[in-house]
Amino acid sequence: MAGLCASLFNLGLFHWQNDEPAEAFGAWVTAYRQARSMGLSQVLDTLEKLADQPGLPGGLDAWETLAQRMDQAAAGDGPALTVEL
Repeated sequence: MAGLCASLFNLGLFHWQNDEPAEAFGAWVTAYRQARSMGLSQVLDTLEKLADQPGLPGGLDAWETLAQRMDQAAAGDGPALTVEL
């Protein structure tokens, strides 16, 4: 799973560099969820450092909040999730 997390992280970077923030955040949140469930501290540390760069202050708490908002939007329990930076 560590390899999957690394691939998702890199996929997020690819999308970010190609001005596709929604896809980037989707890949990074998926990497966050996988790393959290498996306790992959190296991936979590990297995501924590990354959070401030795209405007997500709060480190890992920001990724958790974003993951919850994405779940709510997908379930129709909240507004459609938009990414504004």
